Amino acid sequence: MIGKKLQSILIEKSLTQKQLAQKMSVTPQAVSLWINDFTDPDLEKFKLLTKVLEVSADELLED
Repeated sequence: MIGKKLQSILIEKSLTQKQLAQKMSVTPQAVSLWINDFTDPDLEKFKLLTKVLEVSADELLED
């Protein structure tokens, strides 16, 4: 689950959940579900997430 790490990266990059959602063309609710570890993004959204946040997959997955 990537929730805590995702939230940390958003804070580090001064991005809101809404801004991330807009950049990824998903709903803010989808981002909230990821951050709260209710769901994980599918593979395509995960790849897009790494590009939008400019982080590696390893960085996003590490605890």
